[in-house]
Amino acid sequence: MVGKAVILCAALLLASCGDGGGSADSRESAPAEGNHVWKSQTDMLDKARAIEDTVIEQSVKQRQTVDEMAR
Repeated sequence: MVGKAVILCAALLLASCGDGGGSADSRESAPAEGNHVWKSQTDMLDKARAIEDTVIEQSVKQRQTVDEMAR
């Protein structure tokens, strides 16, 4: 009985580690790269990075202006 339980657990473990058994055709019909569930969140992160770059550039300019005024 214990041997059957061990074999059953091993079989379930191996089955759960599979790739879903889908064919190559089903993987080809997946959405295009960049069009995914989290697209809106990744777009917002890209926008935030662009804003951060702008803020850093302005900070450097302001620091240079302050340094020039201090001389």
